[in-house]
Amino acid sequence: MLRFQNNPDKIFMAILEDGITFMIDQLNTVVSSLDHSGDRKSAFNNLLPFAGRVFTCETARKTLKRMLVCHRRPSLYYFNDYHYLLLYDTLQYLCEVHNDTVKEASGRSEMKRASKVGKYHIEKIFFDHLIDLECYSKK
Repeated sequence: MLRFQNNPDKIFMAILEDGITFMIDQLNTVVSSLDHSGDRKSAFNNLLPFAGRVFTCETARKTLKRMLVCHRRPSLYYFNDYHYLLLYDTLQYLCEVHNDTVKEASGRSEMKRASKVGKYHIEKIFFDHLIDLECYSKK
């Protein structure tokens, strides 16, 4: 389990898991579909604008995979400052994509499917509120 200052609620943990999984998938796409030119670097920097300053695409992907494994384990995993950068970018990207997908849904059933995060339905995720939660802030 990932260790936060306070115990996060189940909804936050579902958002976190979806966010990490989604970012791993996005990084896999960057690695497999783009060549090693500026396109790959540009795509990576769009996904992780802050973490991209200290992580390479491959290192970010490996770190997120390890974080996801630790998130699912009962033992505690402690963050360092670089992990927080990675989570910040990951959650921000998830919120943007999630909110846009729900907003652009054409019907009620598509909106319900698009709003699913874990076992919850969330129509809009407020990134600013998410990072302001005590469980996410590093003290």
